[in-house]
Amino acid sequence: MLAARANAAVPLPEIVAALWGQDPPKSAEGAVYTYISSLRKALEPDGGSQQRPGPLVRTRAGYTLVLPGRTLDVAEFEETLRSARRRRDTGDGLGALREAEAALALWQGPALGGASGPFAETERTRLDLARLDAEELRAEALVATGAAEEVVGRLSVLAAEHPLRERLHELLVLALGRSGRRGEALEAYRHARQTLVTELGIEPGPVLQELHRDVLADDDPGPSGRPSAVPAQLPREVPGFSGRRHELEYLLYAVGEGGATLVTIDGIGGAGKTALAIRLARRLAQSFPDGQLFVDLQGYAAGRRGVGVEDALARLVTGLGGPADFGGDAEAGSGLFRTMAAGKRLLVVLDNAVDAAQVRALLPGDPRCLVIVTSRDRMPGLVARDGATRVHLGPLPAADAVALLRWLPGTDDRAATELAALCGNLPLALRVVAERIRDFAEQGLDALVAELRDERRRLDALAVPDDEVSDVRAVFSWSYAALEPAAAAAFRALGVHPGGEIDPGAAAATVGADADRLLGVLERRHLLGRAANDSYRCHDLMRIYAAERVGRSTAEADAARARMFAWYLDAARTVRTVLTPGLGDDCAEPPVADGLPAISDHQDGVAWATRRMGCLEAMLRLAVEHGHDAIATRLATAFGSLYYCTSRWSEWLETVRLGREAAERRADSSALGRLRNDAGVAWHFLGKPEKAAAEHRAAIEILSGQDGAVNPAVPANLAVAYSMLGRQLDAVPLLRDAWQAAQDQGNPHLEAVVAINLCAVLSGLGNHDDAIDCGRRGVRLAEATGAGHLLGHALTELGQACSTAGRPGDAREWLVQAFGHWHALGDEWGRRAAADALAGLPHGFGLP
Repeated sequence: MLAARANAAVPLPEIVAALWGQDPPKSAEGAVYTYISSLRKALEPDGGSQQRPGPLVRTRAGYTLVLPGRTLDVAEFEETLRSARRRRDTGDGLGALREAEAALALWQGPALGGASGPFAETERTRLDLARLDAEELRAEALVATGAAEEVVGRLSVLAAEHPLRERLHELLVLALGRSGRRGEALEAYRHARQTLVTELGIEPGPVLQELHRDVLADDDPGPSGRPSAVPAQLPREVPGFSGRRHELEYLLYAVGEGGATLVTIDGIGGAGKTALAIRLARRLAQSFPDGQLFVDLQGYAAGRRGVGVEDALARLVTGLGGPADFGGDAEAGSGLFRTMAAGKRLLVVLDNAVDAAQVRALLPGDPRCLVIVTSRDRMPGLVARDGATRVHLGPLPAADAVALLRWLPGTDDRAATELAALCGNLPLALRVVAERIRDFAEQGLDALVAELRDERRRLDALAVPDDEVSDVRAVFSWSYAALEPAAAAAFRALGVHPGGEIDPGAAAATVGADADRLLGVLERRHLLGRAANDSYRCHDLMRIYAAERVGRSTAEADAARARMFAWYLDAARTVRTVLTPGLGDDCAEPPVADGLPAISDHQDGVAWATRRMGCLEAMLRLAVEHGHDAIATRLATAFGSLYYCTSRWSEWLETVRLGREAAERRADSSALGRLRNDAGVAWHFLGKPEKAAAEHRAAIEILSGQDGAVNPAVPANLAVAYSMLGRQLDAVPLLRDAWQAAQDQGNPHLEAVVAINLCAVLSGLGNHDDAIDCGRRGVRLAEATGAGHLLGHALTELGQACSTAGRPGDAREWLVQAFGHWHALGDEWGRRAAADALAGLPHGFGLP
């Protein structure tokens, strides 16, 4: 028992039950200890030690026999038998024969010879059945490889020993028939039928009956034990099939253990749905001895929209030997197909289906049949109404995609990784690139990478001349052509989006009228997908294709972009008001777009900004590229708080540059002043006080010429730059004025900003008590506003002020709080700042 459960702890009660069942003697546990002691002496003749324990280990969980893999002949037998089955399922008859004979050669007599008890009896029965499986597999392989005569004798013995095992009778009749021994084959069938009728009251199964008919008709049965007329229409497997291991294992389990009779595989065009369906079908073919049918329904194909139900039924019926013409009546044809499939174990692959209605008319009625459907449509009705088991195929996992390219000559990990990413890990695109790599052997892969990096040329680089089914653009076009006009327009509209995640509200705004329904259509057809956080995501190659389509209509593209820009501007303003509630807005009107992000607190706002900054930056570049200077200026100013609260200082400067150039073209001095101040803040945190001071002075000069007072935050920011330059005496008056202005406005956020800056300046002047008082006030005000990043800066500044004042204990307390706060925000810059300040404390006061 310990060997059968090697490397797992077996509790003492389980050992007792295995040996004596549910009514053990009182001495059972003592007997087990005696057995264990004897076993340990046999396994550890020189005795074990604490440093080098033997293979038999006792823990609180029970006894464990530690054995390396395949030490046991049982483990080796079972693994070899599995290998034999795999070879048989892939059509490798000689390999299956070799492995089956190797498995049988491991047997040296009865299983668990001499062992007794409930566990031994159960295990012995299991192993005997597995041995019989191996015998059948060997016999099947011998027949398949033309050695039927060799196995007749052994099959006769086995059939006599196991008279109710029908597969043995099938193989015996087949082997006799293939050996030219028709009379003996007919007698073997007669004997098998008599046994089944007498003992079980049932007739032989369809395979055995059909073999009998073949012997009577003197037809040569096929090599697998099925009549030669059995349909075998599965296409060849895709060479070098890679990935999809989890999906394949799940489907094999669903069919084998879960009893699934209808499987759907859906996904974007080029995801490898047909390849997976064929691989699955070939793995299962042996379980469906009455044949395998394959019909390409051409739901998404060049120049047409699906094979008619009548035509598809005609192909299925003729595949089973029925008439090609049944009057063109779909209902009559469906009935005829179900009648012909009744009593059979058929495997039917319906490839490239249009929709659920097309598939339902082609389903056999017999629950012993299996139907595998592929489609670019999710066909949720087949799951809900028909009980289908659904698998969705997206792009390959990155590791599998790289592995598909890595073995090619001239590729290394770096090149394979970038090429896979540029293909979006889409199997079809990867295969095209794999072929093109050979063409770049002399030029080097850098040329191919450069070609693919250019989005305007990428689909051209993935084209295959004279072979539409291998051309990524063509494959996508078939999905697009199948859309209703409104859905096609929605798809084109999404082509203006620069990529990455798309907020549901942004997608709806970009699409326009009837957005919810149209987005649902695109998602169901896999022209649009869902990201993990319920946002939408368009595959990069599909997005490029959408951009190509919308590019043909400038007015349509401009209208979609205008809707998209308006939504993202309102979204950024909405998040800004939560992150920095006291800094004001450049627009008096509140955001009005539908579906804006629901931001409940500072942490929500930071999370949204962190996920979206790449998209927002691309949005700004897109606005500049298309000459929308007004929207570019407003986007750049709205994004400032998002950069501040994610500590992205260098990226902020690039956004300021683009916004500033747009503001200068529009002569928008108000926006220009705000952006110059933003640049100063970024330079401050990058440790460039000279540049920070220059930007803040320019901002004050520009904004002073505007109607209304300068925002107190701007002179407060200049004061910090002066302090960093050692000009504390210039900084204090600026901060005093800013403090008064913030109080007059009743703006606690600005008061907190000024208090934090005063803390830094007064500390530099050596006015430690006042500095610490200002720092504490800044912490209280920041806590009251809920502005998380402002609180992080306040805690850090207060800790540094205490350190400068020679109070390392207080400094440590505030800086540890700051470190924890920055860590909770996920802000690496702030965490480093707090850690550096802690590292500067005297020995024994740093991080715990």
